[in-house]
Amino acid sequence: MLVSTSSLGCPAWTLEDIVRRFPGYGLEGVEFRGIAGGLDITVLPEFTSGLAKTAALLKGAGLAVTGIDSSITLCDPAAREKSLEEARRTIPVAIGLGAPGVRIFGGGPMAEDRSNRAELARIGADCLKAILDLPDAGRVAWLLETHDHWLAVPDLHSIVDPVAGPNVGILWDMAHTFRCTGETPEMTVAGYGGRIRNTHVKDVTSQDPASPYAPPGTGVLPLAEMVRALKKSGYDGALTLEHEQRWIPELPEPEVVFPMFARWAKQFV
Repeated sequence: MLVSTSSLGCPAWTLEDIVRRFPGYGLEGVEFRGIAGGLDITVLPEFTSGLAKTAALLKGAGLAVTGIDSSITLCDPAAREKSLEEARRTIPVAIGLGAPGVRIFGGGPMAEDRSNRAELARIGADCLKAILDLPDAGRVAWLLETHDHWLAVPDLHSIVDPVAGPNVGILWDMAHTFRCTGETPEMTVAGYGGRIRNTHVKDVTSQDPASPYAPPGTGVLPLAEMVRALKKSGYDGALTLEHEQRWIPELPEPEVVFPMFARWAKQFV
């Protein structure tokens, strides 16, 4: 497993900052969710006209690209065309950087009583099929994150099963499933049957779904049990810290959290 960190945790850093600092912290990979002032990397020059240079910089620093985090939302019919357009832009970036997967969301206008869940799942599966029909989409893995309304194993299966294939998988956000579904780590890992292709690692200060985040290994989540369940299943993807400083500026600085995470994660790899 690679020890990786999302760029969400260093929102002010440039690409050059990432390339210069990550290896010194013990990080082996980067998952891109924006750099510096830009959130959508597919419209930034470093990932369009400068894509080949960016790939060479990362390779020269010994950093793998462990994922691209898109804002693509499958289950919202109002967002379908926007999501398809973002997918079109993301495909050449993912291919050019050798990223093993692109994170996508379920989302959608869920009714308060969840009575429209099956219909939203149908909409999501249809949108995912449309993405897979795009040119070169089959060269990219599309990873549905355990997020928003789509957290429990059966929920995600209802979207991905109709589109089952080698380039459709799951991104496991560990904090979301444990706090919000009651699944044990073994239940989550077994429930996806090898479809987990990337992870987002977080810790929290309490079981309350609204509790603040904490550096991995310092909170209450059974993260070690989660990682061991992944290893037992044969998982060989990334352990990716998702330190959400872009959304929560008061979180600890990346200079503190990144090396702390790398030291914690390397006991498992």
